[in-house]
Amino acid sequence: MMVKTKIYCYLMFGALSSSSKMMTNAFVTSARNKVTTATAYRLQQQQRQLQIRHVTLPPRDRRFDNTNTRLHTSVTGTIYTASKSEDEVSPTIVKLFTKEGCTLCDKVTEVLKSVQDQEPHTLQAVDITDPEHEVWWSKYKYDIPVLHLNDQYWIKHRLDVTEAIDGLRQAREGTFVEQQGDPDAGAMEAKQAERESQNNNN
Repeated sequence: MMVKTKIYCYLMFGALSSSSKMMTNAFVTSARNKVTTATAYRLQQQQRQLQIRHVTLPPRDRRFDNTNTRLHTSVTGTIYTASKSEDEVSPTIVKLFTKEGCTLCDKVTEVLKSVQDQEPHTLQAVDITDPEHEVWWSKYKYDIPVLHLNDQYWIKHRLDVTEAIDGLRQAREGTFVEQQGDPDAGAMEAKQAERESQNNNN
């Protein structure tokens, strides 16, 4: 009886050991597969990031849609004209570089209108999205409103009443000088493309 019991226990122990080994092997294999899959996924993501890093997409031209149809109505033209005085041959010309829907441009226009009686001037709008204004689009596409005084760069983005009066007075007196900070998006983009090209070659 004891011999039979020992044989039965031995057989049971052997069966359990075999089953345990199979389960262990299956667990190890599953774990290895998960690690391999995770590693492959990480490598794939890293490769995608490297590809994204080194691919430079051309900037979308925001003047036209996918069918090359113009998105904006031209707003180029004279907004208002200064009345010439007897002793003033050529009034100050302010050029507002703008486009349709520019709310900051509207605010700048309101400020200039508010000082028109104190410092008379003519305000002209230049729509940078016009095909004939390609140069201005290249320079100012990220920075409107931009203002010129008598064809010299004056200010960008915002204008308050004090700045308007001071600039117009200087233009009237002939003491205005072109200000620093004239934006040039096209030149900036060209430099960035050149740097990226050099990095890719290295």
